[in-house]
Amino acid sequence: MVLGLLSFAALAAVAALFAPANADDGEKSYTITQILDASGDGTHPLDYPADIAVDGDGNVYVPGGTSDNVFKIMPSGAITQILDASGDGTNALEAPDGIAVDRHGNVYVTGGLSHNVFRITPAGEVTEILDRRGDGTHALALPSSVVIGHDGDVYVTGLGHINVFRIAPDGAITQILDRHGDGTHELRDPYGIAIDDDGHVYVTGTNAGKVFRVAPDGTVVRYLGGIGDGTHVLDAPQQLAIDASGNLYVTDDTSNAVFRRTPGGAVTRILDAGGDGANRLAGPFGVAVDVAENVYVTGHRSDNVFRISPGGTVTQILGASGDGIHALENPWRIAVDEDGHIYVTSVTSDNVFRLTPTPAAVPGTGSGRLADPGGSSVPARVWALMATLSVLVVGIGIRLARIRLTS
Repeated sequence: MVLGLLSFAALAAVAALFAPANADDGEKSYTITQILDASGDGTHPLDYPADIAVDGDGNVYVPGGTSDNVFKIMPSGAITQILDASGDGTNALEAPDGIAVDRHGNVYVTGGLSHNVFRITPAGEVTEILDRRGDGTHALALPSSVVIGHDGDVYVTGLGHINVFRIAPDGAITQILDRHGDGTHELRDPYGIAIDDDGHVYVTGTNAGKVFRVAPDGTVVRYLGGIGDGTHVLDAPQQLAIDASGNLYVTDDTSNAVFRRTPGGAVTRILDAGGDGANRLAGPFGVAVDVAENVYVTGHRSDNVFRISPGGTVTQILGASGDGIHALENPWRIAVDEDGHIYVTSVTSDNVFRLTPTPAAVPGTGSGRLADPGGSSVPARVWALMATLSVLVVGIGIRLARIRLTS
């Protein structure tokens, strides 16, 4: 009997130690904080925070779409305007829309109505790296989203002329996608953009009901079409996110749905207008995914944010009440850092919220590590292993005591 219990303990220990790190972990709670509002840095106002990006040091970057500026929020809470309407001093910035930051801390911003893209170095040097001339043959108009590849290439969607450009680190500019799509299926209104670890670029054709993939060799394929998952239609795809396993997530504003496409081609609707059952979803727009493959989605017409766990559990994590003092109205874009903090822009209430998981994740480890009371960090699965062994050891002791009493 004792050997059986010990065997069970060993099996339980092994199972706890090697359980998948992205297993469905159920409910999470968050501390919600407004980190930026319409007052901007106190001197320069913020109006219409159109996008958001976070660097490896925890600095947050937000463009003001109608205040024609960009703010940096440091982990300390200090706020600085790092770009204004004067652009680089020669070329103006108007209606900044998309923002991204590379691993060196360079920030890239699209000027939607100035038809250009700027780079801001950590030292504050501002350079226009793309303008309305595009690559010299194909023009750029209404640049919207921007994303950075692992090799430093910058990709920009152009809504006005229906195309996508790549800017190499040496400054070479190439159009990689145009209105012809894959040659059979047209691209219309390229908006959302994402890139995977292998260098494939994904672009939504918002008014075409399609997502295209551009391979590193330039091959274009329709990656997701209007039939969605075969039952639920993909109508107006907006934003994209890719997890570490290569799964692609797409928000659809019109059909109030979020789809996931696996690398193998399986398409699943993972969120619909029913939200979490208690809170409805309307107008899914921004999407982000964390290291544990939890997916986060903004509902810009329902004024809320949902989390979908790897196991499929849907939970509203932010509602119209915001942090209880400052309201959330028309949440737009969303980002998540490697420590599990979630950042949400709200374009009508002109503010930005940070959601901090509680208990807070240990820096650099996502949500898979917890801090022990003594201040050291221990992987959550090791805590589970220790707890399992403790319970089983107590159980074995009680069992042995009963055997002795009856023998």
